[in-house]
Amino acid sequence: FGKGEFRRSLMYSGLKLARAWDMLHDSEVVSHLNTVAYMDLCRDAGYAEDDVQKAGNVWANKRLDVGLEP
Repeated sequence: FGKGEFRRSLMYSGLKLARAWDMLHDSEVVSHLNTVAYMDLCRDAGYAEDDVQKAGNVWANKRLDVGLEP
């Protein structure tokens, strides 16, 4: 990695994280996600795996409560 490549990589990672966080908090986006996609988005947004698992369980239960596939 050269100095410029590292900076670009770091910037890309930060932008990906910020975009995922925005999407995760956009009801228009998340309303269409199944549990696996929701959990993947949580990971992309930088949440720890423990938190991702907890959020995934809550998300799956909410979907089941309204008659959707988890």
